[in-house]
Amino acid sequence: MCPTTTTTAGSGVVAIDRCAFPIEEATTSSSLPPLVTALEKLAPKASTAAILADLNRTATAATAGLVPGAPPGVDVAVRLAFVDVTNPQAPTYRFALLVEPTGTPQAPSFVPVTIHAGGLAWFGNYLYVVETGRGFRVFDMTRAMQVATDVDQIGCQAGVCRAGLYKYVVPQVGGYTSTKACAPLFSYVALDRSTTPPSLLSGEYCGGTACASQPLSGRAYRWPLDATTGRIGAKTSWPSEAMLLGQTQVQGGASRKGVYYLSSSAPAGGGGALYRMRTGKSATSTWLDSPEDLMVDEANGPLWSLSEAAGKRVVAGMKLTSYPAP
Repeated sequence: MCPTTTTTAGSGVVAIDRCAFPIEEATTSSSLPPLVTALEKLAPKASTAAILADLNRTATAATAGLVPGAPPGVDVAVRLAFVDVTNPQAPTYRFALLVEPTGTPQAPSFVPVTIHAGGLAWFGNYLYVVETGRGFRVFDMTRAMQVATDVDQIGCQAGVCRAGLYKYVVPQVGGYTSTKACAPLFSYVALDRSTTPPSLLSGEYCGGTACASQPLSGRAYRWPLDATTGRIGAKTSWPSEAMLLGQTQVQGGASRKGVYYLSSSAPAGGGGALYRMRTGKSATSTWLDSPEDLMVDEANGPLWSLSEAAGKRVVAGMKLTSYPAP
């Protein structure tokens, strides 16, 4: 049987049986790497440093007063895609396209990834992207490639690879899926470097029309990462923790040292909320309007988030100290 799916609003994190939520390493983990190797014969590798040295867009810096919702503790730096924030008043950036290799090792190609990517987290060589109804797609940041930009086409033809007008692509090399009766949803993900080993925290968006119309049934899961390989691990893996969140319309979640941060878009169309939670405890802060994912920047201190409303799309870093544990 699946664990209990409801709790009381604002009651804090409630542990549930983690054994009900296994994920399986996808067959793409063995089928895609040989195709990436074949693609590398057609398109040169591009390191992260090389992409950051070849940025082609300039972001607009936003002051605290321009961030929708006006949350406290805002850092004025803005980050999108591959971003150089050494000049926070005018950060430069470039988009790279995520692609799924196709074809054969003798005739490789790729297609764009067209899923709803609810969130992403980068650990070691790998970028983990959540696919709502399935699990994680895994991309190798060390195997990014430079492609031709002369024609607005996607794929490889006559030995030339193109990605629309994008100059760089990052290839998928694997994934993890959930097919069991109690299969979790994958709405967002964040990296937690405060655990040993580091872990991914994924979670579920639940509202009036999601999660079987039970707004408070949203769950979160912690997936330990192998510090050496950067991967989740065995062919079948279970979360080290599973929990009910007791909040609705959670768009993003992150954790650090046992404290959970959840961004919520409730009420719809209104100002967002940030929930700060421990086991049995919860507190609420003002947050961005129409918020999405969260990320704790362990190296520099901010709690990063972004908003998705048309005309109000910003990336903002807030001082984590402005959001104490409940």
